[in-house]
Amino acid sequence: MRRFTILNLLIMFFYCAEAQTVEPPVDTVLLNEVVAVGELRKFQAGAKITPLPSTQINIAQSGGIENILRRFTPVYIKSDAGGLSTIHVRGTSASHTTVNFGGININSITLGQSNLSGIPLFLFDGLNLQYGSSSTINGSGAIGGAVYLGLGENWTNGLKINAKALAGSFGEWMGGAKIYTGNSKFESVTRAYYYWKENNFSFKNYYTGNIGNKGPVDDVQHGASMEDAGFIQELNYRFNPESYLRSAVWAGSNWYQVQPNMQSNYHYSGTAEIDNRNLRIWTEYLNSEGRIRFKTGAGYVYEMQVYDKIETQKIGAHRFISNFQASAELWKRSEIKAGVEYKYLNPDVYTYSDSVIDYENNLDLYISSYFQVIKNLRISVNLRQAFVTGFEAPFTPSAGAEYLLNTGSNSLLKFTTALSRSFRVPTFNDRYWGTQGNPTLKPEKGKHAELGGFYKFNDGSYQISVGVNGFYMDIENWIEWRNFGVWR
Repeated sequence: MRRFTILNLLIMFFYCAEAQTVEPPVDTVLLNEVVAVGELRKFQAGAKITPLPSTQINIAQSGGIENILRRFTPVYIKSDAGGLSTIHVRGTSASHTTVNFGGININSITLGQSNLSGIPLFLFDGLNLQYGSSSTINGSGAIGGAVYLGLGENWTNGLKINAKALAGSFGEWMGGAKIYTGNSKFESVTRAYYYWKENNFSFKNYYTGNIGNKGPVDDVQHGASMEDAGFIQELNYRFNPESYLRSAVWAGSNWYQVQPNMQSNYHYSGTAEIDNRNLRIWTEYLNSEGRIRFKTGAGYVYEMQVYDKIETQKIGAHRFISNFQASAELWKRSEIKAGVEYKYLNPDVYTYSDSVIDYENNLDLYISSYFQVIKNLRISVNLRQAFVTGFEAPFTPSAGAEYLLNTGSNSLLKFTTALSRSFRVPTFNDRYWGTQGNPTLKPEKGKHAELGGFYKFNDGSYQISVGVNGFYMDIENWIEWRNFGVWR
């Protein structure tokens, strides 16, 4: 069992010159707002969700999404010289934060986490970071936080092309292009990306074994190169302003060398490499013409990792996902939503025995609601129950509230609170990896409480924002791999 009690403080101060207009840089592309954050906040009153604006995204477009998260958020990103980066939100592990694309949690079902270096920021229009558990919204794994990758709703009329190239030190090179074409009803968006980094930087090597002295020596990093390539193809059709079909195909390849330690780097004779290939497809149809609005979606995910070109040691999986949800307005500014999600999981891993695991079925039922109780008070209640082959997944409810207090014509004060339960089903590796996995593991279960306050003042010349969040988190049955001669 692990517990965390933390207080976060954020203060922002801006001075605005009323008589001055700032022109955007010539290479800045103004992006439409990615509306996913509005839907997320609607049903999660009291949750801390931070959208990263397009200005920050434009600054950090080379490399993976770890660059923007490390630069503009307080979360801990664990990285080596560039090949592997994982996220740790509020003291949890990398497998406790989901990374979401459309209706897909792209975390590997074998490893349970995502390599952020292999998710190119250039391919996306928006990124939102949620702090704290969100299992009632995102299902298994969303204990510490969630990352949402967004594609803008552009509905292009005509042709737009955006291209970008970058060259940097230590053999860094990046090139990408986005092509938008459409007639306001039909739209095609093509996004392509390539990134290479040699990572041959100089450093002081403090390894002193077998070199005859005790001081550091000048060394150059070996075996830390990386290559990332991919594209997203969108095909969207809008029947009318309240009904549309959207689809996206995301194919990617992420290759990197396993960075050696200082001793191995000094006596460098080669290193292992990891090659990841992924295909993710998501299609959804939304209709909000009637009193009852509904959305249905379907997706497919293929993931494959090959270690050091050993074709007999593949770690892969197939996933099929489908969901359906319907929502209706109860009264003004109050809504209820109910849905079902089904996943079929089929691992393809060389150390798994077909007699132990061939496939797994997951089914999630959920209800979400929000209510505008009075003018300045909004609450939300969410309920989710998962059904997993061979497991008793816990019931995960959540509730939150926000109260807005106008403290003057130029200022406001908002109070937030949230309570939730979360869970994570053990990964396939946790359960079935060779003889070291443990099929009898229980699901991880978490309890989370949050209390926050936010003050904003803006008189046209000055803007001040102050935010404070405190949270408590308690996780039972935390799963760890440890080395007892062999990893277990």
